[in-house]
Amino acid sequence: MSSRETVSLRQLHFFITLARLGSFSRTADAAAITQPALSAAIRQLETQLDVRLFERTTHKVTLTSAGKQLLPHAERLLHTAEHSFGDMRAAVSGHRASVRVGATPSTMHILARAVADVQATGVAAKFHISDGTAGTLIGQVRSGELDFVMAVLYEPADDLEIEHLMTDELVLVVNRQHRFAREKTVPWSALASEDVAHFRQGSIATLSASALRQHALAASPRYHVEQIASLYGLVQAGLAVGIMPRLYARDLENADVTLTQLSDPVVRRRIALVRHRHQRAEHQLAAQCYDEILKVIAGGAADELRAGGPISRNPDGT
Repeated sequence: MSSRETVSLRQLHFFITLARLGSFSRTADAAAITQPALSAAIRQLETQLDVRLFERTTHKVTLTSAGKQLLPHAERLLHTAEHSFGDMRAAVSGHRASVRVGATPSTMHILARAVADVQATGVAAKFHISDGTAGTLIGQVRSGELDFVMAVLYEPADDLEIEHLMTDELVLVVNRQHRFAREKTVPWSALASEDVAHFRQGSIATLSASALRQHALAASPRYHVEQIASLYGLVQAGLAVGIMPRLYARDLENADVTLTQLSDPVVRRRIALVRHRHQRAEHQLAAQCYDEILKVIAGGAADELRAGGPISRNPDGT
């Protein structure tokens, strides 16, 4: 057996932990081994791969260019192995294998309904479901932590398999006493005189900031939030107007708050079912569940939002 065939999961675990912590001493403590043993394992891995993975200084350990390229592959391999071991334990004990899926909060009701429908068919899967931002979820697909997700996707990626499902437009959220509450549509340019509460991060922040920039506008420096409920609190009090996707707002319109379409441009997010391009070969049950959930959603679970025409391009060109 050649040295290139003897890389172990244990070595990859040490490599990933050291890359994350940036310290041999802290990594040794976390891995419950001695520091010399850790150093020997990393040197052996570098020898087996015939490449230097870390730059070592007195105070810090950082990844080399080769180490940065190896890290996502190592993470995916380790997660895939952990999931496979779990599936093997489930198989020998007569339990169902796990399928790990995720969704952004605004799409969770669609994915959860589809999972429930597929689960009712008696599929031999135990679903694990989590939420997160689109960036986090897609990162977890790439690392192998999740089998597939329903998320906002801006552009194609060679390592991902993407099935576009629908579009979701951004709308204006205003207090019912606001002058825009009686308008069917409001152009983005009309927000020049408004305090626009905005999210600190995520697809909503990216898309709304891009659309505002088209009209030389910006969100208010006075009101920035991380939670939907916080934005609604500001809007209900009449302190600001807000921008959010219609999916988020579907259950939140009430006596104090109403939604108005934004125009010139109409800005839409693209919602997709996303998995790694190797996922079908790595986890056949997850691949089966992906296909079944895709059929359920395409068959009508998301009729409330299905796009009526071609997907419009976002202001940043994606």
